[in-house]
Amino acid sequence: MYTARIPRSTLVGKEIYSTKSLNEIWAQAFYRGRTIQLESKVVAMLETFAEKYEFTWDAGDMGQRGFRKDQQIAHGQFKVKTPPSDNTPLCVEWQMTPPSAITVIDNVAALGLPYRLPTGGRQTFEALLEASNGTKAEEGWVEVRYGDSVDYETSNTVTHKEDDKVLPKFFQDMHNLYARWLLHSAICNLMREEEESLGKRHPRPDASFLTRRITE
Repeated sequence: MYTARIPRSTLVGKEIYSTKSLNEIWAQAFYRGRTIQLESKVVAMLETFAEKYEFTWDAGDMGQRGFRKDQQIAHGQFKVKTPPSDNTPLCVEWQMTPPSAITVIDNVAALGLPYRLPTGGRQTFEALLEASNGTKAEEGWVEVRYGDSVDYETSNTVTHKEDDKVLPKFFQDMHNLYARWLLHSAICNLMREEEESLGKRHPRPDASFLTRRITE
C-alpha cells in the first residue's frame, strides 16, 4: 500500500459540488495520471498492431464516466471487482497475459528455474478525509491510497507440486518502484489541473518523500 497526503481542494478540484464519493474522485484522478495513460495507450497500440497491423493511440475507458462491476479498464488490462462508494474503495483485478506465458515459465521452473510468474493481482484506490480540527471541510487534508498486490499459485501449474517460487527480488523491487511512480504521477497531474484552474503554480513533490509504503 502506498499513500500520499494532499489538500482536499487539490483532489476535488472542480468537482467540489459533485455527489461522487472521495474514493471515486481519487480513482478517476489516478487514471488521469500521465504514466498510466501512456501505459494504456502503448497496450492499445501493440494489441491493434498485432491484430490488424494498425496503430491506435488511445487510452480507452479509464473510468471517466464512473465505475461498475466487471467493467473493463484500460483496454481490458483491469476489470472492476468492487466499484467505489463512500465506504468502499475501488478494487480492480488483472490477469497475466498471455496465459500461455505462465505455462511456459512453469515448464522451465519444473526443470529447475527458481522463479515463476504471478497469475495476476489486485489494485485498490481509497481516499480518507482527515479530521478537520475545526477547519472547513474544503480546507482539510486527504490521505490517498494506492494498493497493489500480486497473486501467485503455490503449486506449479504443470507438475502440480508446491514450490512457492516467485519472481526474482529485482523484479519485485522494480514493480514496487513503478507503483510508487504511478502514485507520484497522479499527484503531479492533480497539481497541474489545479494550476490550470486557479492560475497558480505548485512546487512539484519529491517522489521519494511524497510516497511511502505501509508495512502491515
